[in-house]
Amino acid sequence: MRRRAVAIAVFSLTTVAFGGGLLLRFVADQPFTLNEALLPVLYAFSVVGFLIALNRPGNAIAWICLGIGAVWALETVGFGLIAYGLANPGTVPGPEVIAAIVSPLWIPGIFTIGTFLLLLFPDGRLPSPRWRWVAWVAGLGIAAMYTMNVLSNPETFSYGRPAIANPFADVLGPWLVEGSLPAAVVEISLTLAIMVGVFGSILAVVLRYRSSSGDERQQLKWLATAGTVSVLIYVVAVILADVLGDTVGLVAAFIFGLIPISIGVAVLRYRLYEIDRLLSRTVTYAVVIVLLATAYGVTALTLGTIAGQNNPLAVAGATLTAAALFNPVRRRVHTWVDRRFNRNRYDAQRELEEFGKRLGTTFDLDTVTRDLIGVVSRTVNPTTAVTWIRDRD
Repeated sequence: MRRRAVAIAVFSLTTVAFGGGLLLRFVADQPFTLNEALLPVLYAFSVVGFLIALNRPGNAIAWICLGIGAVWALETVGFGLIAYGLANPGTVPGPEVIAAIVSPLWIPGIFTIGTFLLLLFPDGRLPSPRWRWVAWVAGLGIAAMYTMNVLSNPETFSYGRPAIANPFADVLGPWLVEGSLPAAVVEISLTLAIMVGVFGSILAVVLRYRSSSGDERQQLKWLATAGTVSVLIYVVAVILADVLGDTVGLVAAFIFGLIPISIGVAVLRYRLYEIDRLLSRTVTYAVVIVLLATAYGVTALTLGTIAGQNNPLAVAGATLTAAALFNPVRRRVHTWVDRRFNRNRYDAQRELEEFGKRLGTTFDLDTVTRDLIGVVSRTVNPTTAVTWIRDRD
C-alpha cells in the first residue's frame, strides 16, 4: 500500500507540473511549438509507470518510467516559470537559477531511457550481477554530465528557447574552457561512459532475448519492435527534413510514444502474444508498399515513355496496375511472412486447413476423433484434451 501511495503522489505531482508548465507559458503569452506538442509522448511514461506501479509495485520498471516522466515534468514547469518570470519581472525569484537547473535535464530524461530502462526490462532486475558495472558507469556518467552542464556552460539553452546567462558557470567554467585539454578530456570521458552504458544496455537486451522463452521473450519482442520502428521512422524523417523542413522530424518524434506503450503492454502482459501477429502484419504491409510502389514507378515510366511523360493515361495505367496487384501481392507476401516470422500461426493454419479437407472425406467417427485431438494438441498445445460426443438417443 505504501508503494502505491507513493506512486499516486508522484504521478499526481507530475501531472500538475506538466499542466502547470503549459499554463504558465500560456499566461506569459509564449507561443506554443512542437516541443510542447511532444509533451504527451513524455507524459506517457508517467502514465505507464503509474499503471505498472498500481499492479506490480515491486517492479523497478514502474519507478524508472515514473522518474523519466517526473524529469520531463520538472523541465516543463521550470521553463514555464522562466517564461512567466521573464514576461513579468520580479514575479519569479531567480529565473536564471531555474534555467541553469532545468536546461540540462534532457540528459537524464533521454539517457535513462537508453540505459536503465533497457538494462532492467522487463522484470526490473539486472540479467545477472555481472551487469552491475554497466549500471554504475551509466549512472555516474549521466550524473556527471548533468552536473558539468549546470556548472560550466556559460549560457543555458534548450530547443530553440532564448539563451539565459548561467549564474553557476564560474564554478567549473574557468577549468573547462571550450577547446582546452581539460575540457576535451572531461567531455570525451563522460561521452564514453554514457556510450558504454547505452551499448551495454542494448547488449543486455540482446543476450536476455537469446536466452529467454515464453512470456519474457514476448515482452522483449514488444520493446524491440517499438524501439526499432520508432528509430527507423525518425531516421527517415530526419533525412526527409532537408526536403520537407525540420517540422517533419519533430512530428515523427511522436512515434516514440510507441516505446512507453510497448512497455506497458509487455510488463502488464495485456494481449502479450499479439506481438507476433502485429509483427507479421507490419512486415507484410511494408513489403507490399515497397513492391507496389516499385510496380507503380516502373509502369508509369514505361507508359510515360510510350505515350509521353505528361500523358494522364500513364498515371491512370500505373494506378490501375497497382490496384489490381494489391490483393494478390498481399496474400502471397502475407503467406511468405507468416512462414518465416510467425511460424506457429502458419503451421496451425495449415493444420486446420488439412484437417478440414480430411474431414470431408472421412466418415469413421473414431478416426475423426483421433484426428481432432491430434490437431488440437499440435495447434493449441493444451495440457489435456478430451472429446465429448452427444448420444442422439
